[in-house]
Amino acid sequence: MSHGRDQAITVVPELSRALFAIFALANLCGYNSDNGWEFSHVRRVVRSELAARAKYWRAALEKTGLLSYMQRGGGGRLMDLIPQLSPSNLAWTPNLRLRVSWQRDSSSALRNLEPVLQDFVQEESVSALWSSLRHFYDEAARELQPGFGTLEGIAQQFGDSDRLAILVLPNLLDAHGRGYSVSSPERTWLFLGPVRNGEQGTEIAVHELVHRWVDWACDTHACFAGAPDPMPQAKAQFRIVAELYPELPIWVGETIVRAATARLLPNLRYLEQQGTAELLSYYEQIGFVGISHAYELFAQGTHISNTIEAAIKSIVGRIMERFT
Repeated sequence: MSHGRDQAITVVPELSRALFAIFALANLCGYNSDNGWEFSHVRRVVRSELAARAKYWRAALEKTGLLSYMQRGGGGRLMDLIPQLSPSNLAWTPNLRLRVSWQRDSSSALRNLEPVLQDFVQEESVSALWSSLRHFYDEAARELQPGFGTLEGIAQQFGDSDRLAILVLPNLLDAHGRGYSVSSPERTWLFLGPVRNGEQGTEIAVHELVHRWVDWACDTHACFAGAPDPMPQAKAQFRIVAELYPELPIWVGETIVRAATARLLPNLRYLEQQGTAELLSYYEQIGFVGISHAYELFAQGTHISNTIEAAIKSIVGRIMERFT
């Protein structure tokens, strides 16, 4: 937590019953990221406890038309919804504006999940299951806490002068090493799957926090308006783009975030296990076009906001040259 004069930036853990419930439902209905032998203890327990009624809940979700949509973005659409759910009764309460359009759209699209989720929590005694497993989430939060100072420092580098609350949410029903983030004007939620140790958790959290500024810049940048669509060609060539970054601003944003993270944390030990040059080359090969030049921009830049602007233009230009 910040100890500054006005505590403009705070970093705190949050244990979310809503996150537990929605991912319990997803695991029951086909969310299978990671191989079974890699599932966390909590994930194995939840899937085993609830397995008997999996067919019933899949059918309930099929009626809403949301079963396949829930799987999009590797479950990211589910996390887009969490800030819009009331902690008390899991009702959809859209009382804040998320910073990027694609997350606002997905949280609204999942509104019809609300009655199914509420029935699921009541009929399957999910709250009791959450209570019995909550101590594992407490342990996960404690393991992540030593990295909170690093997150505060990153936020300060990006120039958030207004109040910003960074909430760190362990998600033990997700894949190992998985990270995701959602931001409103005054908050960022960092969702972290099971991690090997606190250091790995810090690296993932930093990556996800940087999305707060980069995704907003991509979502509002004029260069995407009216541009030729490179996505069909890109998706045909790169599996990771097709599965996880299916829109141009999202793809460009992820590329810039990876470049920035490699610069901010030059001694990555757990996100990747190779030198920076090899890491950037690997990222280029799997679909993050222009990342090496974006990294150089961050290495040379003096003002991080201007560097993001330059990186967007650079990457979009390279993508258009290659795919249109």
